[in-house]
Amino acid sequence: MGPEEFRRPDEGMQSPPGETQEGEGSTTRDISVPEPPELRKAWSGVGPMIVVGVLVLAVVVFMVARIWSW
Repeated sequence: MGPEEFRRPDEGMQSPPGETQEGEGSTTRDISVPEPPELRKAWSGVGPMIVVGVLVLAVVVFMVARIWSW
């Protein structure tokens, strides 16, 4: 281990690095997949939202009942 390894970070730096090129620093480049058209109409209407609401209500009631029955 020589003295050059213990130099302060601001010593010996010529210039700051340039900007990262577009897409080079991105971890999601080329991963994006377009949304299929059939998914745009999969949850249309109020019916599915009512079903989800009833399921959420049932889970909440079950959790509260379990806590109170302890």
